[in-house]
Amino acid sequence: MNTWVIVADGSHARVFERSRLQPLTELQAFVHPQSRQSNIDSSDEYGRKFVDSRERQFIETKVTPLEREERLFARELGRFLDGAEAEHRFDELVLVAPPAFLGALRDEIEPRTQRHITCTVNKDFTQLDQRDLARSLKDHIRPSVNELR
Repeated sequence: MNTWVIVADGSHARVFERSRLQPLTELQAFVHPQSRQSNIDSSDEYGRKFVDSRERQFIETKVTPLEREERLFARELGRFLDGAEAEHRFDELVLVAPPAFLGALRDEIEPRTQRHITCTVNKDFTQLDQRDLARSLKDHIRPSVNELR
């Protein structure tokens, strides 16, 4: 069984893999510098959100430029995961992110990929090193064979 663990926030993400016989190993890192810019335009952008298909009602929502960049990053990660799922690169998927970004990421993942999600953790573990991350996730993901010994 091959498990991928995605640890992300609005500006960077790390993809880890753990097979049944191996501990957590980092596969790839993503950085979205636009979400981290301090000089990002702080003016609000008004978007419309579809509410009812019969009456075609819309409500106005405020989306800040920072939120827009984080959503773009969630979309990038979602497309990456959908592509990896199509290539059968993982069996199980664990998502670890702060609540707002976790929701945005789930929204960008296709249903066929979402079926692989076995656990979500509403925490920001992006700053943890690999060992501390494995320790923090031990109650959330199944142990590998090596960890059982």
